[in-house]
Amino acid sequence: MTGETAGIVIKSNSKLFNIGDKVCAHKGWQTFIKSKDTDPAIFKVPDSNIGLSVF
Repeated sequence: MTGETAGIVIKSNSKLFNIGDKVCAHKGWQTFIKSKDTDPAIFKVPDSNIGLSVF
């Protein structure tokens, strides 16, 4: 099913994304995703008090 994935990085070999970073990606509804940090569909969610589900 098409949709947004929002979550927290649990493993990373990237210099752009660290463990604990909140991210959003257009990857469909999934429990886990694996993505390259060069994928334009994934981005860091800004630090805020807004819930991750808003993104």
